[in-house]
Amino acid sequence: MTAFDTAMNRDTPSRRLEHRKALWTLTLLLIVYAAVFWSSLMSMAAIWWRSETYAHGMLIPLISLWLIIRKRSHLTTLETGPDWAALIPLLGLCLVWLLGRAADVLAVEQMATTLILITLVIVALGRTVARALAFPLAYLIFAVPFGDQLTPYLQQITADITVKTLKLSGVPVYFNGFLIEIPTGRFEVAEACSGLRYLIASVAIGTLYAHLTYRSLHKRLVFIAASVLVPILANGIRAYLIVMIAHLSDMKYATGIDHLIYGWLFFGLVVMLMFWVGSWWRDPEAAFNPGEEASTVSRLMGERSRSQGYATSAAALVILLLTCSWGQLMKRAPQFSALPIQQFSLPPWIRQPAEALDWHPDFVGADRIFHATYRVDRDDAIGLYIADYQSEHQGKELINDVNRWYTANVWTPVGHATRTVPVGSGQLEVNELELRTLDGNMRRIWYWYYAYMRPVANPLEVKLLQALNKLSGAHEVASAYALAVDYEDSRTADAVLIRFLNDSWPELVTASP
Repeated sequence: MTAFDTAMNRDTPSRRLEHRKALWTLTLLLIVYAAVFWSSLMSMAAIWWRSETYAHGMLIPLISLWLIIRKRSHLTTLETGPDWAALIPLLGLCLVWLLGRAADVLAVEQMATTLILITLVIVALGRTVARALAFPLAYLIFAVPFGDQLTPYLQQITADITVKTLKLSGVPVYFNGFLIEIPTGRFEVAEACSGLRYLIASVAIGTLYAHLTYRSLHKRLVFIAASVLVPILANGIRAYLIVMIAHLSDMKYATGIDHLIYGWLFFGLVVMLMFWVGSWWRDPEAAFNPGEEASTVSRLMGERSRSQGYATSAAALVILLLTCSWGQLMKRAPQFSALPIQQFSLPPWIRQPAEALDWHPDFVGADRIFHATYRVDRDDAIGLYIADYQSEHQGKELINDVNRWYTANVWTPVGHATRTVPVGSGQLEVNELELRTLDGNMRRIWYWYYAYMRPVANPLEVKLLQALNKLSGAHEVASAYALAVDYEDSRTADAVLIRFLNDSWPELVTASP
């Protein structure tokens, strides 16, 4: 009799009763979970529905459920029961969820929501079952919409590959940042051309394929690595082919909607080719191997559950309900009315209308905005922009992807860095953003934030300070500050910006606009 047969014979009435209790416990916890984290779950679903990049998220829960159903006959042979030790990570993840919610960092909130779900399975069914379901549960992480932070890096990689391959093809090319210019026309590697949607889809599909096709961990890791690298390289080649088709057809083809259609067709071909090559090393029994499951059962059958019975489940319910209560208290934080806009007097600089510099930042939902242009000499014009947020909610945040320091269809970023500049007797850390138009005009923007009574350059640090601010009940105003200057000489731009900062500091951040 094999180890698998022995394990199957242990499906006794007491074991079935144990399983039913564990499943009822899990069902109760999931009902409470859905009630507590409903808004976070719906925020993920909304992104799946409206975003092409994360549309695959709708399928992830179904795929995970299918993977679990495939193991149902073997799960009945495993010992089940609440695991008290899982309450510790559950408590920690609930705190992370609260922190993400307080800071309005949707990715953190949604990731914590997903990990809490996985932890609840461990709480209700125990580590033995959780280990058997490790991949289906871990695969749920692909349902979380995250990865937008990779976009500028992927844009740069795509631009570099395109430029190098064009040069190898003998096409004269001039490039600056994401702008590529050849004799027949100009091209921009926009955010939509970064290949992020190809990369995320490839990794999600490739990870599932590796799990179902291989038994060796080495093979699985190699294929997953390939599913990361291949779409990045393929997207660069795709961009090159689009530029070449447009170049050879005198801009008649591969422009407008054409390049999107070509892109998806090319991506589909690359994925099929990757799977075909990967199938050469497939393990025939990898899709479903009872022997492998039997060895897992045999190894885990000896592990006794350290269940504390219903006390563990009750503790989990208490943690979820306390999380819900704290989250509701944060939602009831006092709301403030918008502050009045006053005049900024910063002698010797003379204030002029904001339109004098033709600079149009856009911060959605700010409670107060101050925007003006200042001159001290006839040729030295500098723009000042301040956006204040007294209360925040989703879509009305200081740190948000929809907020813009420039008009995207006019200016293209060609450089971004963090630097420290002298201000009075101290120093100020700022983010430096270099912009360029297709006509070659240059603009430099210095921006930073003011959160919890201190200037900050790092957006992540701002989010953390805002979360601490909200959790402590302080409700301090958080602000975004930016200075902009057009230039031909980089050194002249620095001199104007530093002069304005020193002339206006500390009134710039202590006075009410």
